[in-house]
Amino acid sequence: MKLFFFSYNIFLIVMYAMASTSCFFAYSYSKKKIYLYSGLTFIFFVLDEFIIYNAEFLLYGTNFNLNVIPHITYPILKILVGTGISIFYLLITFALLKKGFHIKHLLFPMSFFLLSIYLTTLPESVMKLECFYGIQQLYIISLCFFYFYYLRFSTNPDYKASIQPYRIFFTTTFIITIFIALEDIVTIPNMGKLIAYLSIRNVNERNFSEDILSIFFSIMAIKISYKVLHSIFYTKNSSTYTDTNSSEFEKQLNFFCSTYNLTNREKEVIHLLLENKSNQEISDLLYISIGTTKTHVHNIYRKAEVNKKIELLRLFQDTVVNN
Repeated sequence: MKLFFFSYNIFLIVMYAMASTSCFFAYSYSKKKIYLYSGLTFIFFVLDEFIIYNAEFLLYGTNFNLNVIPHITYPILKILVGTGISIFYLLITFALLKKGFHIKHLLFPMSFFLLSIYLTTLPESVMKLECFYGIQQLYIISLCFFYFYYLRFSTNPDYKASIQPYRIFFTTTFIITIFIALEDIVTIPNMGKLIAYLSIRNVNERNFSEDILSIFFSIMAIKISYKVLHSIFYTKNSSTYTDTNSSEFEKQLNFFCSTYNLTNREKEVIHLLLENKSNQEISDLLYISIGTTKTHVHNIYRKAEVNKKIELLRLFQDTVVNN
């Protein structure tokens, strides 16, 4: 059983490292700060996992006293790592919501930081431990409500449509966080009995629901980063349009739009498509909803009789070359 949990710990560290690396690669090519924030978040996940490993295998692995009141191990390290994760969670949320981040917004995670420090000064008790970890779940739930507030009450339909795709992500995060809190409520007061019943000593620092949330974040990060990198390299290898602002390109674009009867708005959309912009980026730049953007792209494909962006790029090249 000890070997299983050791392997499990290594698996999590490797997954976080892969997620962090993929995010940094995505940031280096896209220059979107959300990938930088995500990559740094996973680095803090790795640090947190090392703290858990040290507590489970070196501190308690062979010397766990079932009669000792549960207490916070390495409180300073946990507070620093937890605060770092909280700050990056906030930055990621603001990036997804397209909200400007200011120094004053740091008051939110700093209030949880100060509360965590205060809790470490209290006498050891089950309630103290519940509160210490509970405020972390409360923080994540608050960020989820922050998203749902804008989704529900924003009066700008285009803005609501632009953040709608993140609904599943925040809903899943909210649900798993509730399970994290429930697991703490059940296991912390009964940790001694649980360890004695299962005859294992390497789970006293572990919340499996929290691991599920971290794995969910990792899978999402790797998946999205792969799509970003694939899109960039795929289009770079198939497109020769490095200067889309030249007068020559403008003439070529006008000819192409005239040939396929594209509207002025569709001309703006295809211009951005040739710059390798995603639907979301086109939506942001033209101040239209993501749904409207997809409709324009679909109409362009239909008029040009193509099914993919790569086919559109090749058709554009063939059309202007033969002109």
